[in-house]
Amino acid sequence: MAASCDPGGPCNACAAACGGATDPGPFHSFALGLLGFGRLTPERLERARLRRREGPRRFGLRAIACYRRHLSPRVQVQCRFVPSCSGYGYRAVSRYGLLTGGRLALARILRCRPGVTRGTRDPVPGR
Repeated sequence: MAASCDPGGPCNACAAACGGATDPGPFHSFALGLLGFGRLTPERLERARLRRREGPRRFGLRAIACYRRHLSPRVQVQCRFVPSCSGYGYRAVSRYGLLTGGRLALARILRCRPGVTRGTRDPVPGR
């Protein structure tokens, strides 16, 4: 087990070592393969951060802010990750733009499953 592993629950790098669920499910595997979520390397993230366009980025940030203000209080489901999925999406879109940040946020939502322990840290990559 890695030194940075949280024995209280599964993480992205060592779910089997922590005793968590290793199979993310068929839809997650399909999305990884078809949409290329697994191909966001640090170099591609840095290029996305440098070339983001302001118009779509602002639209994405406003959509997430609208969700957080109006819909999130009405939904009874609590996010298992820290920061929450909407907070993660807001940071990802503000840092990398709508397309790449949206891909990161969607991949984060797809990682949410019953085997994830509440309070699992999963920050936005970079910086």
